[in-house]
Amino acid sequence: MILICQSQTPIIQWQECYGTSEIDYNNAIVPTENGYLLGIGISTGGWGVSNYHGSHDIWLVKTDTFGIVVWEKCYGGSSAETPQKILRKSNNEFFIYGTAGSTDGDVQSGNNGSADLWVVKINGQGDIVWEKTYGCTVYDDPRDMVLTPDGGFVMIERIGGGGGDVSNFYGIGDVWMCKCDSLGNIEWEKTLGNEGFDNCSSMIINSEGNIMMIGAASNHGGLVECYPDEMAGDVWLVEIDLSGEIIWQQCYGGSEYDLGKDIEEIDNGYIFVASSFSDDGDVTGHHGSSEWGDFWIVKINYAGEILFQKSIGGYDVDSPQYVTQTEDGGIIAIGTTFSNSGDVSGNHSIPGYGEVDVWAVKLDQEGEIEWQQCYGGKGNEYLDTPHTILKKGDGNYVIASSSDQVSDDVQCLVGNFDYDAWVFEIKDCSQYPVGNIGAISGPDTVCTVYDSTNLYTIDPVTGAWYYRWYLSPEGAGTININGPEATVTWDLGWEGTANIVVMAMNDCDTTEWSELHHTEVFTCLGLEELWAGGVGMKVYPNPGRGFVVFEFSPPIIPPRGGRLSLEEGVVVIFDVFGQKVAELPITSEKTVWNTDKVKDGIYFYRVDPARAGEGEVLSGKVMVQE
Repeated sequence: MILICQSQTPIIQWQECYGTSEIDYNNAIVPTENGYLLGIGISTGGWGVSNYHGSHDIWLVKTDTFGIVVWEKCYGGSSAETPQKILRKSNNEFFIYGTAGSTDGDVQSGNNGSADLWVVKINGQGDIVWEKTYGCTVYDDPRDMVLTPDGGFVMIERIGGGGGDVSNFYGIGDVWMCKCDSLGNIEWEKTLGNEGFDNCSSMIINSEGNIMMIGAASNHGGLVECYPDEMAGDVWLVEIDLSGEIIWQQCYGGSEYDLGKDIEEIDNGYIFVASSFSDDGDVTGHHGSSEWGDFWIVKINYAGEILFQKSIGGYDVDSPQYVTQTEDGGIIAIGTTFSNSGDVSGNHSIPGYGEVDVWAVKLDQEGEIEWQQCYGGKGNEYLDTPHTILKKGDGNYVIASSSDQVSDDVQCLVGNFDYDAWVFEIKDCSQYPVGNIGAISGPDTVCTVYDSTNLYTIDPVTGAWYYRWYLSPEGAGTININGPEATVTWDLGWEGTANIVVMAMNDCDTTEWSELHHTEVFTCLGLEELWAGGVGMKVYPNPGRGFVVFEFSPPIIPPRGGRLSLEEGVVVIFDVFGQKVAELPITSEKTVWNTDKVKDGIYFYRVDPARAGEGEVLSGKVMVQE
C-alpha cells in the first residue's frame, strides 16, 4: 500500500510483513541495487519459506523497493542459526553476520563450542561463496561487523569465556574484536576490557580509516584507561587502528548504567546515542526514575569533549538503537518506547498494558524537539539491533521491525499474535517535492510507412522517480515508457491526430499533466498516382527527402473543349494553414520541387491548368521529411 503525504513528520509510505506461524524477528536490513535484503530469524518453515534446515535458521529475503519478495532462502543446519547483520560489499557480494550452533547443512567450518560467530559470503543470487565460524568455547554474542578499507572486515562480540579463537578472557564479560582478510582468515584478534563488566554495541570506520567502537565499561584498569562509574558502568568509546592498537578512548555517563548504542562521525567530531539511566555526571534531564532508560544524545569533538548532550524520552522505558545527523545540522534518533508521556506522545499501545512502539524523534541544532512520532499498533513493535534502520535520505528511512498484532499502523502480519518481521518506509514528504514539467520533444508529423516508431522525450524533472505517459486515442498505437523517454509504435493502418502527454512523480508528489503534444499521423505512400481529364500525374517520393517530383503523362495535352490542359499551368503548394509555399510552372514532363529549405510537415498541392472542366483538377497531399 502506497500513501501520498505532505508533512513535516515522516509518514509511512509502504509496509510489508514476512514470517511464519511461529515467532520471527527482523535483525538486519541492507540496500541492494534495486531493493533490500532482509535478515530474519525464523524457527519453523512453511508456506513461502524454502530449504528450511530445522531449529532456527537465518532467512534471507530479497525484495524490490516496495518490499515485494523477489527471492528468499534459508541458511543454517540442524541446530540454531541467527542473523545479526547483513553487509553489502558490491552489487554481487554480501555478507551474513550472525551465530551458528550447527556443524552440518550450510555450516561446514566447525564449532568452538555452543554457538559461534558465523560469517557467510554470498553472491547477488544468495549462493554461498564461503562460510567460516569464529569464537570462544562458550556462547558468542555477536554485535557488529564492518568492512575495512583493505578489503577485509572487523567483528565485535561480547564473550563470556575464552578458548577457541579467543586468546584472552579477563572475566565476567569482555569485548572481543577480530580482524579478518577478504577470505575470512583471522589477521589479529583482541580482547577489550578487564575483570569488570564490559560491553559493546556497534562500530564504524572513521575518516582516518580507524575503528571507532561504542559500548560500555564498568571498571578502570586493564585495557580500560578511562574511569567509568564502578557501581554501574559508563558509555565507552574506543578508537583502534587496523593493526589492533588502541589510539584513543573515553568514558561518558553518570552514576547509573549508561550503554552506548550507535555512533556517527560528523564534520567536527561524533554524535552518539546511548541507553541512559543516569541523571548526574555528564547526564542531565533524565525522565522518571533510574529504573527506566532514556535516549541520551551526545555530540563530542575530535578531542572527546562534550559539545552537546540531552536526555529525551518519557516516564517508562525508552531504548535507542540509531542516530544520524540531518542536512540542517539537526539529529534524528530512532528506537523503541513504552512511554506515552514526557517527550513521547501517540504511543499506540493499550493504556496499562505496557506495550512498545517504534519511536523516531528529530532535534534541531539547538537540541529542541522539532517532531516525534510513534509507529506501531496495540501490540509490541521491537527493534532488535542498530542494524535494522536504513537511511535512504534526509527524512527518509526504511525500518525493519517486528510486530505481534494487526492494528493501527500495522496492517500486514502473517501470523496470529506471533511476532512477524514488519518492514516499513517513512518519509518527510515536504523534503521531496517534484519540480516543474516541461514540453515534450518529438515529431509533429509522421509517415508510418517510413517511421513506424518514434521517440518522444522530456527534460528530466527534479525529484522525479517515475514518469507516466499517455497516448490518445489508444488505437493510434502502443507506447513504451523508459523514464523521461517514451517510444510510440504506430498502428500502420491508423491516420489522424495523436495526442501525447506525460506527468512526473515520486512517492510523495506528482506534477500536472504536461501540455498536449500533437502528432499528425499519415499512412502515406512512396508513389501517388492521380488521373483527371485524361492526364495522369505521379508524385514521388512521398515523403519528400530533399525534393518532390510531379511527373505528368502525357506531358502536354492540347486544348480540347473542356478537357484538362497543362499548357502554361502551375503546381501550387500550400501548408496546413492554407498559406502558399511554392508555385512551380509546368514546363516539361517532370516538375521538381526542391525541399532542402522547407520545414518538415504535411503540404497540399493543386495543379492549376490553363483550361479545366468541372471535377478535373489534380490535387493531393505530400509529406516533407528530412
